[in-house]
Amino acid sequence: MAEIGRLVSLGARRDRRDAASVLVIARHCARQLESTDGVTVRRDGAHKLIREASYYFFERPRQPAPALGAKYPLDYPWSPLAWGRISGVGRRPVGGWGLVLDHAIPIAVVRDEVLRRADALKADELAELLMKELGFAVISRAEDVKLNKMGVRSRQPKKAMPDDPWARYRLLGLTPEDFVVPSLVGN
Repeated sequence: MAEIGRLVSLGARRDRRDAASVLVIARHCARQLESTDGVTVRRDGAHKLIREASYYFFERPRQPAPALGAKYPLDYPWSPLAWGRISGVGRRPVGGWGLVLDHAIPIAVVRDEVLRRADALKADELAELLMKELGFAVISRAEDVKLNKMGVRSRQPKKAMPDDPWARYRLLGLTPEDFVVPSLVGN
């Protein structure tokens, strides 16, 4: 059975430093969203800032190599459709691979938790939270569209356990056993 893909720590000191960078932005966004001075803050702008900070400061540097196209880690689980998109294909097709590096627990769920706790969180606590909560799978773009149409783009399914990383994929009829870890194929 495949395990959900996880980030690789760069060491406690570096993880803490990078989480501190995310935390500065999260705290600023949380304060802006709570502002009562009559200035309207676009919620989506604050959410985008946190998402991008999390990705560039924390997620991207901790994704394992090797990866297809430097984006899709071969140590992460791939859905059968995603695996089928690259199996036997030597080069990137015109228009791309049609793949999505998907947050198993939607990033919006993690982001909202960070926003709620931004003022109280310490950098090492945020690093621990991100390492624990951020899990990934590679799915096809078509599967991503289906998940979005099912209403689980930014939330867990209603009857799912909040921390079940496979819950959204089960809506597609997939189980952890269906996923392939490309780096283990042939071993």
